[in-house]
Amino acid sequence: MKPLIAYFTHSARHSTQRVANTIHVLTNGDLLPIIPIRPYPAEREWCEKMVTEQLTSGDYPALCPTITAEAFAAYDLVYLGYPAWMGTLPPPICAFLATHDFAGKHIVPFSTYENSGLGDGVEQILSRTNSLGTLEALAFHVDDIGSRRWERTMIGWTSRTCR
Repeated sequence: MKPLIAYFTHSARHSTQRVANTIHVLTNGDLLPIIPIRPYPAEREWCEKMVTEQLTSGDYPALCPTITAEAFAAYDLVYLGYPAWMGTLPPPICAFLATHDFAGKHIVPFSTYENSGLGDGVEQILSRTNSLGTLEALAFHVDDIGSRRWERTMIGWTSRTCR
């Protein structure tokens, strides 16, 4: 069975999307972009304000419909990618986790970051899902994406996590 590669990306670099696309190539998995109906502002200050309000209130954004519950149920391995915002999961990932049943699935978290690495993302994923657990999580600094070292890391990581 092919894995599902669900990801949320933001910023002009589209770093998380680049990682997701590489996982797709290496695993032949199915890509699933997680897209909020209302886009986040490009300006960092306004984006952080919006994210802080959503994380504080728990009022996560509505997402564009992308996969049915029946189609999602067919996957047993889900790569879940996100930019680590303020050391935690971004609100669209929280919304995605809340609207899908992860029973019987392993989750392979990956994040892109400038400052915070994985943050508390793995703990948040485990506390918000009924999954079988997480497999080896990795964080990728945005400046490393595309380097030879990063490519080698991606090949080894996907071969260990995609069974």
